[in-house]
Amino acid sequence: MSSWSRLLVVALVAGVISSCGPEEDPAVGGESLRVATWNIRYDNPDDGPNAWPLRRERVGALVRFLQPDVIGFQEALHGQVLDLADMLPGYRWVGVGRDDGKQTGEYSPVFYRADRVTLSDSGTVWLSQQPDSVGSVGWDAALPRVATWVSAEMAGGQYVILNAHFDHVGTEARRNSAALLVGLANDKSRAADGALVIGDFNAAPGSEPYAVLAAGLRDARTLGADHSGPDETYFGFSVAAAGDSTAFSGRSIDHIFVSEGTEVVRTAVLTSHRRGRFLSDHLPVVADVRLFAEK
Repeated sequence: MSSWSRLLVVALVAGVISSCGPEEDPAVGGESLRVATWNIRYDNPDDGPNAWPLRRERVGALVRFLQPDVIGFQEALHGQVLDLADMLPGYRWVGVGRDDGKQTGEYSPVFYRADRVTLSDSGTVWLSQQPDSVGSVGWDAALPRVATWVSAEMAGGQYVILNAHFDHVGTEARRNSAALLVGLANDKSRAADGALVIGDFNAAPGSEPYAVLAAGLRDARTLGADHSGPDETYFGFSVAAAGDSTAFSGRSIDHIFVSEGTEVVRTAVLTSHRRGRFLSDHLPVVADVRLFAEK
């Protein structure tokens, strides 16, 4: 077994990301928040052994184990959103389908713990030149793309959370979507204490869209005292391919960005898998953060 394969097996060891909520974790200190992002791969019957019905229970079990205060999903179709809501008691959610602003097309929903997070406002914007135009396709994008935002009271203050999924084809669309998202975060957080911007950005460190995001926000993985798991977040479903250095094709495209004044305690990219298959073609990204640290 390669050293990378061994890393896949042990990434969820006790003490790295504890099964208790972060508010109970003495290593964090003070009131804190656990935030996560996960592209769960849309419900595609052609995925065969990786099809959603064969992995949804494991997806739900991992989220219940993590107990994130806030988690943003990407690529979730309406049925998958309902599955998640059923599997995650104690959570509420907001979001709409990107095609019609209702139930058609992929969602980028935000789920939150009702006992820890009090929602005050929410909405959806389309990543295009007409962000309020339902179903609009921006710039050179192949598909409509959305960002779901919420304004909520949590960990003792008011925060704005934005969950986005950038286009996988359009380079101009990703660059402009990043600028739109930073502007939206700045605008929505003026009356708040800060912002968390999460999602699948289809943009790795060093890319132009990532640079736009990092200029206005901070990548949590560059700030945390501890990081567990690989740097990359996208491998496809095969654990063997991810651990094979001769076929390595992982990319770091899923991120958690935080505003100034937010302390990142630790982060992880989780490699939980079953019978040689990851639970999605993307890995979940998790951060424990302490809000309203001294600026």
